[in-house]
Amino acid sequence: MDTTSIRSVLSSELQSGEKLLWVGSPARFPIYFSTLFPLLWVGGFIVFGLFGLLKTISSGSTFGMIFVLIWLSVVATFFYIHLRRLTAPSKQDYALTDRRGIILELQGNKRSGHLSREQLKSYERRQYGGRTTLIFGKPGSATTMAAYLQPPLDTFHMIDDYPEVEQLIQSF
Repeated sequence: MDTTSIRSVLSSELQSGEKLLWVGSPARFPIYFSTLFPLLWVGGFIVFGLFGLLKTISSGSTFGMIFVLIWLSVVATFFYIHLRRLTAPSKQDYALTDRRGIILELQGNKRSGHLSREQLKSYERRQYGGRTTLIFGKPGSATTMAAYLQPPLDTFHMIDDYPEVEQLIQSF
């Protein structure tokens, strides 16, 4: 989403007298090596499994085919989960006001998260090739599959203008 669209959506989220100080979005489709490597690795296992499936089909072994199909479904699920984790933050938009931080997810589930001043002041900065991720407070923990598939609402992922954001946070 562009900044003008985000600002119009945020106008309904703002409390009376609250001022919007900064609006940003993550890099679209951010690539983390820690996520990309498992995708490539699992992709190789899927190709390997497909060859195994073709071999069992050609040999006529239905017993072996069941195990290969189970193995392929497990590997494909792992691939899907990592692909979702790779693309999920690119659906979020971020804002800082004079009172709090706001994280909006306007595509898919349409969720929003709010960070208090206290949460904003305690953060960890991680650099990824020219872009910065700010993790506020204690990072969210994924305990269920649904939580694992959704990015936490306590992080500004892969933002370009982090010095401006840090300056605004320190001015609170």
